[in-house]
Amino acid sequence: MATKKWNGRTGSTKKADQEKKGGHERKEKAEKERTRLYNTSAISAGAAQPVNEEPQTFHEIIINNIVSNSKGRNNVPDEAMLLGATISSLSSGMRELRYKSGMNVGKALYKQSSLDKSYMFQEESVRSLVNFFDAAGYSNVTYRAYPDDIEIKIHERNNTDVGANIHSFEAGIISGYLSAMQKKYTAVHESTCSNNGGNCCTFTIKGSQNNGSNSVPSMERFAASISERAKGPNANRHAAHVSDAYCLLSSSRLLDQSYLEPLKEIAAHTGREISDKLFEGKRAQRSFFSYIENTIRLLNLGEPEIKSTNPLQMEVKFNGIDSRSENVDLALAFIEGLISDRFGKEFVASERTDNGKYVLDIREARN
Repeated sequence: MATKKWNGRTGSTKKADQEKKGGHERKEKAEKERTRLYNTSAISAGAAQPVNEEPQTFHEIIINNIVSNSKGRNNVPDEAMLLGATISSLSSGMRELRYKSGMNVGKALYKQSSLDKSYMFQEESVRSLVNFFDAAGYSNVTYRAYPDDIEIKIHERNNTDVGANIHSFEAGIISGYLSAMQKKYTAVHESTCSNNGGNCCTFTIKGSQNNGSNSVPSMERFAASISERAKGPNANRHAAHVSDAYCLLSSSRLLDQSYLEPLKEIAAHTGREISDKLFEGKRAQRSFFSYIENTIRLLNLGEPEIKSTNPLQMEVKFNGIDSRSENVDLALAFIEGLISDRFGKEFVASERTDNGKYVLDIREARN
């Protein structure tokens, strides 16, 4: 079992008492189980591998699952996708990383969709790209495809205005697909964004000098939107979802271990921003805890349940795909920011598995 202590005054985390006898062994066992759960779920998300065929890449397995959508698992709320897209747009380097990650997905998608197919015109294959977005959960996608003018629009999505074009991953997917189709690099630009005052997200190859807006999104606007949603009467009802598999694709490169530490700092900061908005004004103490649970669910950072309010004790469960080490650590950093400063106390987080789910137990530290 791995244990961490949080300092409520500084928001920092540190390993607690790792020199205890058997502590390293318990941590190693928990990490192996977390890895097993993630790998099992990630592989099972795709179709079974045919015998005597070339092994599929991870991208191809997940893409097959999205296109077939055999299980119809569109469980990830738009707010969670908005979190990933907003964080990924805070710097030009992160936008470029997410764009290139999308390109890899787009190239793999074209490879899959063009098997055993013959198009009279290359542009006809753009329909397969649109079908992919449809299957991923973007249910209202329109397009126009000519040799020198290809435009794709995604409608009816979360319209929280964060002041920037943030869909560099989707732009990358389209770029990778078109580049593979046309056998040359094709830049794609998000010219309008539903999170930047637009009626829809428009992706075009015309005038593509970069992979989206260079503006930095406002975390304050994002926090205000999430807090209002979490405090609303229908906080657990989501109008739009995307598939678990698509969410996994969009975060797979970003959650690389190399980028985890700065991302944890951003997640903790985001948690504090949302916390400030959640607790504005005077409300019943009991409402605070339901707001916390709603926020964690909205952002797909686990399935929380507050076991006790005095002292505070919370359990957060993760399904197999979400049990990836980096994802759990990021969720933990966010929850730390959400509650530590607010309650001004130290908290301890321990990890375990329970019936195929990875679980964080969060409780107030003993004096």
